[in-house]
Amino acid sequence: MSGIEGHGKREQGFVARWTAVRRKGKGRYVMTRGLLFGLPLYAVWLAVTLIEIAVSEFRQALFDRGDFAVSMLIWFVVYMTIGMVLAAHRWRANEAKYRYLT
Repeated sequence: MSGIEGHGKREQGFVARWTAVRRKGKGRYVMTRGLLFGLPLYAVWLAVTLIEIAVSEFRQALFDRGDFAVSMLIWFVVYMTIGMVLAAHRWRANEAKYRYLT
């Protein structure tokens, strides 16, 4: 099948949306979606870490401002990288679906 005419409305909607996304480019998609995937992961890590520090009996030993700042930066980079890898994987999956439907 060479066209989208034979597919349902859902597939036609996907093709229309993905065509618009493709025009903006893979780099933009991976960066924006990477942030959208990575920021919630980072926020959960930060919340759990702050709760752990607040309830721990060893608060002074766990919380050194300099070490904590470095740890925050490292984990931010790690979670943004994870988000971008997930976004790149999603791009490939959407591209395969788009090629199949068109």
